[in-house]
Amino acid sequence: MISTSKQRLLAALEHIDGAEPELAVELPLRLESRANDHRANHWAPRAKRSKAHRMAAQMALAGHRERLRACLAEHGLVVRVVRLAPGQGLDGHDNVGMACKALVDGVADLLGVRDDDKRVTFVPDQERGPWCARIETYCAMTMRRLS
Repeated sequence: MISTSKQRLLAALEHIDGAEPELAVELPLRLESRANDHRANHWAPRAKRSKAHRMAAQMALAGHRERLRACLAEHGLVVRVVRLAPGQGLDGHDNVGMACKALVDGVADLLGVRDDDKRVTFVPDQERGPWCARIETYCAMTMRRLS
């Protein structure tokens, strides 16, 4: 049996496949996995970096807050957070999600919801390219609603 959150993620992936985002912003950030950070970094630099990434997401989307909240209230929202990097990429199972977590939290803060709210589906992803992060939003009006 597939969990409801996985069903929502699959429906979101079907919804955005080939679709143009309503909004896309690129941020000059280097998203790295936090999975093994505990060995290399003290907690303070990690917390500072997470806070900076969270604030960057909020600031990048601040001018679109009302439009995003209206879409969220009316139809639901799919937010794709993309890590762009020149290398092979991270393990898609969990490391990509961990690398994108601070941006996800920033978008959720901006929307005034928790990151596990059923009206918004966050899709962490990665692509090859120069170091940066991209946040794409899709209004889920045509997406099948799952509870």
